Amino acid sequence: MGMKEIHQESIQNTDAIVLHEFKLRYKNKAKIIYGFVEGIDDPCFYRGFLENSLSSDWRVELWPAGNKDSVYKIYSNFDWTRFNDEQILFFVDKDLSVVLGRQYTIAKNIYITDEYSIENSIVTPNICDRLLREICGFTTLKYDESDFILEHFKQQIEEFKKYLIPIMGCIVYWHQNKLLNRQSRLNNILMKHAFRVKNGKIEVIDSPNEKKDIIEYAHAQCNIDLINRENIIQSIEKFQATNCHEKFTRGKYLLWFLVEYCISLNRDWESLDFISIKQRPKMAVNLSQSNAIVQIAPRCRIPDSLKHFFNNTIFRYEKTISA
Repeated sequence: MGMKEIHQESIQNTDAIVLHEFKLRYKNKAKIIYGFVEGIDDPCFYRGFLENSLSSDWRVELWPAGNKDSVYKIYSNFDWTRFNDEQILFFVDKDLSVVLGRQYTIAKNIYITDEYSIENSIVTPNICDRLLREICGFTTLKYDESDFILEHFKQQIEEFKKYLIPIMGCIVYWHQNKLLNRQSRLNNILMKHAFRVKNGKIEVIDSPNEKKDIIEYAHAQCNIDLINRENIIQSIEKFQATNCHEKFTRGKYLLWFLVEYCISLNRDWESLDFISIKQRPKMAVNLSQSNAIVQIAPRCRIPDSLKHFFNNTIFRYEKTISA
């Protein structure tokens, strides 16, 4: 068996391994909520949301399954006559399923994000304000100035979403034509190659990573041959015409913008005519792309749809255990 086959087999067996480990840990009618998520970053968000919603003597155990298909495969392997669907939860991203016309299992204990991913719901003006005040040194920022900054943030992130339409149009086309492979890592499309934030404003970098344009760059980064540019352009135009960028821009790209926006205000403070501070704000802790999730996740507000999901699951289970 070659390395490629071994890698493929290990991926296919991930869900079985996760499910086996869960069953070794599982305790029925205990003050524990169990959950399955897609990636290794997801517990940073969902564990906090769960723990902040439960009584202090409850525990949360989350299991990254690797991807959406594995989460659903684990769900399908449960005998729900033996397990409580209010104690065991599943969290998946909507991704581009609406755009692609893909349908997935809907169940009481499966939470599907409102937009592309959970990051879309937490990249908000409120979290921007908290990062600026609590991390980036804007502790004495006047609230009328804050109002202006947050309105400016909303305008800039909408502009950023529009700039990302070509990338998202490419991704849609790749999915539709089954061009994505094991070497096609969307995380390899690095925002820093194509964009920068200066004075709080998003700017496009010409010839990203020495490529002709963003389309050629995205294909190169994902190891996909750019064969039919005309079809790619049509996919991009359709994505734009249907305003899909408003809800279905990849959340990790928006998270990148949030961090860069806050860093730019701290770095370029002297050039900002809408801030009256007299000296450079001092960072309380380092803020970077590498530690962004660790800094942001504890400050996130729980999405309303997730509150509703908890009302129908963990809160009901909590009442039965407390009764």
